[in-house]
Amino acid sequence: LGVRAQVGRTISPEEHRDGANRVVVISDALWRAQYGGDPRIVGNSVQLNDESFTVVGVMPREMRYPTSTVQAWTPLTVIPEQGIPRIRFARWINMVGRLRDGVTEQQANQGIRDLARRLSEEHADSNEGWTAAPVQSLRDSVLGASRERLLVMFGTGLLILLLGCVNIANLVLSRATQRTRELSVRAALGASRGRLVRQLLTESILLSLIGGVIGVALASWGAKALTALAGSWLPLPADVPLDARVLLFALGLSLATGIAFGLIPAAANRTHLGGALRESRGNTAGRGPQLTRAFFVVSEVALAMMLVLGALFFARSFAALNRVNPGFDTEHTAIARITLPDSRYPDAAAFLPAADRLLAAVRARPGVEAAALIKNAPLRGAGEPYGFDLPARNLPPDARPVANAIPVSPGYFDAMGIPLVAGRDFTSRDAELPVVIISSGLAARYWPDGNAVGQEIVVTDSPARIIGVAGDAKYESLTGDATPMIYLLPSNMTRRVITIVARSSSNPDALVESMRAAVHEVDPELPITEAIAMRDAVRDALGPHRFLMLLVGMFGVLALILAAVGVFGVVSYVVGQRTNEIGIRTALGARPLAIVRATVASSMIPVVVGIAGGAVAAYAGLRVVGAQLFSVNPADPVSYVTVAAALLIISALAALVPAARAARVDPTTALRL
Repeated sequence: LGVRAQVGRTISPEEHRDGANRVVVISDALWRAQYGGDPRIVGNSVQLNDESFTVVGVMPREMRYPTSTVQAWTPLTVIPEQGIPRIRFARWINMVGRLRDGVTEQQANQGIRDLARRLSEEHADSNEGWTAAPVQSLRDSVLGASRERLLVMFGTGLLILLLGCVNIANLVLSRATQRTRELSVRAALGASRGRLVRQLLTESILLSLIGGVIGVALASWGAKALTALAGSWLPLPADVPLDARVLLFALGLSLATGIAFGLIPAAANRTHLGGALRESRGNTAGRGPQLTRAFFVVSEVALAMMLVLGALFFARSFAALNRVNPGFDTEHTAIARITLPDSRYPDAAAFLPAADRLLAAVRARPGVEAAALIKNAPLRGAGEPYGFDLPARNLPPDARPVANAIPVSPGYFDAMGIPLVAGRDFTSRDAELPVVIISSGLAARYWPDGNAVGQEIVVTDSPARIIGVAGDAKYESLTGDATPMIYLLPSNMTRRVITIVARSSSNPDALVESMRAAVHEVDPELPITEAIAMRDAVRDALGPHRFLMLLVGMFGVLALILAAVGVFGVVSYVVGQRTNEIGIRTALGARPLAIVRATVASSMIPVVVGIAGGAVAAYAGLRVVGAQLFSVNPADPVSYVTVAAALLIISALAALVPAARAARVDPTTALRL
């Protein structure tokens, strides 16, 4: 990874050998929290899972790979020979490598495929038919699904920036149009066109820089608020320090927007000297500025249409996610994830009875109605993918189906609120019997007639009888389909990490504390790596979608406000320029209502054009980010009509105020202007 220790050193190649591998490199967070940042920690011993390790180094604060929760790095060889992933049947391990200069990703992929083929030939009993995952860049691996969410964040922020710039440019254009006579006088006194353009640019850039300074001040608070709101879904903690990079970016962005949107008013005010000096102060501005203002209104409304539609679709997506049935009880259940150290529980004969004692202690707590063991609770993992055979089907070897197998103890389905749709649950009498329970999705696929119970299934070359069918549950994600599951008995547990699930009619937060107390009663030194109510686990799973909904929703509301302000400003300016004309019309008998209607109608033309353009752009954008939407059709006409109607009403109200004010102007007063 090219990262050096900030104190001490990293692990040497010699320390990866058995017998010399009890060394550890700790994180900056652990070093400061537990050891006060003492540089003399190097060479001292620390206890990890009841084993002594020598600290050889402390990594810098930025080193948070593979996740931000990792606080210590040890040699892979500390895993026992019979531990996953050192046993071959597990068939998985994550590798990180640095490519040699000149080696492409495609060449690396070919090398990995060749390696997998050789392993398949050398270890046919465990590796035959198995391939390797493709090579990908570390950036892609870390970002994963977060890349699209980050792009949505960046895109919505960019749209708001453009909307704000268009609004300011519109105001600057209106002000510059009002200053036409002033600029013409300056030109008459010898100022060149370049000098006038520089003056307008200087004013625009000054405004942009002031806005940039205020924006940086707000960003120092806003970034912390947004990253706190995002929670744990970001691939790595989003440290956004207010350093030179941020300041330079803000400065560059301010200068760029100041120049870009300062040139537009300057270009739009190409007024000939003589014509400008002869124009009366109340006449309507020239055609160039009018078209420019109309373009700005179209742009404002189009951007607002895109942002509001995005907010609506993300809100609908989040509402649909909240209605998803995960297949288990989320309101009355809690989980506790516990690690049983190898030093005290070296094999199944030791850690399985210990797990039973922990389970009995949880069941004995007041208010606990049901409790059970499982390797990984829903939304915390879906077991291991296992190939299985169906002897009654005579499936060909290349069509061997795969399902996720996970060990559970009797009472698991009752504890998690997962219904048994056929057959029965495990009992203590099944401990030595080859029996399994499968999920209803798996049963429906291979036994659509509903007679899965009693059928034979071969899992890991061991025949077993299906005794029950459980309802589908979302183990991996709330957005995807339920994973096909095969439930095994606890005797199949091969890891020292177990999860206890419990159900209670009381507050699940109190249940979490009760489970912690039960574990500490059995063994006060056992590490509880996680204890959480399932409703909070579901809330965490919805975190990315909630964050995007809130962020895009806030931007959508802001877009509506900016669009309304923009339309109001343009109409107010145009009405002000037409005061003489309106006075003449009124003096000639035009009714105030007709003036209001005509003013609002003319103002709605660019609004309608903007709505149409924004709808097309929004549809294209929503198709691009469709993976972030759940159970929502980006082409839903009702949503487009609803947002279009809302923008029309808001724009009409924004135009109505200055139009009504103009209709009340006294003709004699208007004619004197």
